[in-house]
Amino acid sequence: ATLTQLVPGGIATGSQNIYHPAAAAAFTVTGELESGAETIQFQTWVIGTELDYDSMKLTLDVDGESVEYTSEPVEIFREAGGFGDTVIMSWAWSELDAEAGSYTISFESTGAHTSFAAARLDILTAEADLEWLEAVFDSPSQDRWSYPFNITPGRRTAASIFGGTADEGLIRYGHYIIGFDTDTIVEPGHPAASYQLESVDFRATLNTNFEVVYDPTLDSVFSFLPEDHEQYQEDSDAGRPIELLGAGFRNGWDELTWEEGAEYATGEDADRNVYPALLNESGEIEDASLGINFNEPKAMEVLATGSVDGVEPGALIPEESEVRFTVDLSNPNTRAYIQRGLSLGRLYFTVTGYFAGTQEGVRTFPEFKTADNLLGVPPQLDLSYRIETVTIEPEISSVFWDNGEATVSFTGAPSGTFQIRYTEDLINWSTEDSPELQIVSEGAFEWVDTTADSTARMYQVIQVD
Repeated sequence: ATLTQLVPGGIATGSQNIYHPAAAAAFTVTGELESGAETIQFQTWVIGTELDYDSMKLTLDVDGESVEYTSEPVEIFREAGGFGDTVIMSWAWSELDAEAGSYTISFESTGAHTSFAAARLDILTAEADLEWLEAVFDSPSQDRWSYPFNITPGRRTAASIFGGTADEGLIRYGHYIIGFDTDTIVEPGHPAASYQLESVDFRATLNTNFEVVYDPTLDSVFSFLPEDHEQYQEDSDAGRPIELLGAGFRNGWDELTWEEGAEYATGEDADRNVYPALLNESGEIEDASLGINFNEPKAMEVLATGSVDGVEPGALIPEESEVRFTVDLSNPNTRAYIQRGLSLGRLYFTVTGYFAGTQEGVRTFPEFKTADNLLGVPPQLDLSYRIETVTIEPEISSVFWDNGEATVSFTGAPSGTFQIRYTEDLINWSTEDSPELQIVSEGAFEWVDTTADSTARMYQVIQVD
């Protein structure tokens, strides 16, 4: 956009303000709209004589015709001063003609001595028609009932889900692990942020011989606490939800090496190799096995809760029902977990819940048909996605000094080539053109400066390829 002051005599000051000492200033802001506009917001920062707020107008050019819009101003900030107040005002115009090709914002001041300090313009353009690709996976590549006493790992025809009680809280105990080789359809290897997602739907079919009350919504964490707990709250609805989480790996296994027939735990006194997991804000996989911590109860986070068409909440779930999990992509951690799996080429889910009961008579916990069940439909996954080229700017996350060495940790493009510069006075710089980097994880690096024996040293990371 172009900002123009129209009245002769205005000057650009040394402080970069536009100032008119002798008359009321008049301004226009003009620009082109390549794909129309849904909303335009404009903010002004003025010192001294204030603007004539009623003069603010937006004019759109629509097929050669001028269409004028007005808006009520909103005061964002005001500070009193000796030569007049400092004021930030905002205007917003919405429901604009999508066929507009250009715009003009015009406004005036109320008199001389207006010092125009800054302006901000935000335009929400009309959304273009985006081409989303569909990927349908009719069966998982790996699935397993995860339970320490499963004597047929990877070959069992059904997987039940239930919780268990420990001293510290409720544990996601028996659960169902499902993995899809997404690289058969979705090209892997791009930075995780390249995978744009419109929808992610996971489906699994229930088995027979169980009675479970249908609850499609998350329950308050406080409703899971013991009744004598000071924070206990009664559950507001009947039943408990079936939850969908991610999966984490340990004991030498990862998404690409683990197989459904692997041992439950590798190593003496080791925790289980695969566990229900979530991705935290730092991009790290967190073990969600302890779902309800009695000492520090906090709200639960899941990828999705299961829903069953045609069943009213509170009713019993019919046998052999399809349970659908629509992943909540509005949650950035959830979206990042899916993107991470697509980048790796294998995406894992865990179906879990806090159901209790025994196997005497009719079960009181859900059981799902696995891919090894010849009488059922295996779990399925539908994706709507597209792959975009993204630029990942390197960012230093920490610098740690120890005995004359500095470890510089930073994030950047997983396949990037980097240059590291350092200085002690911000004037004279030294450059490491080919630094020896340690790859901590995908897109995370460390470099050790063995000469950092000065009292202060500052670093800069630059991606050169």
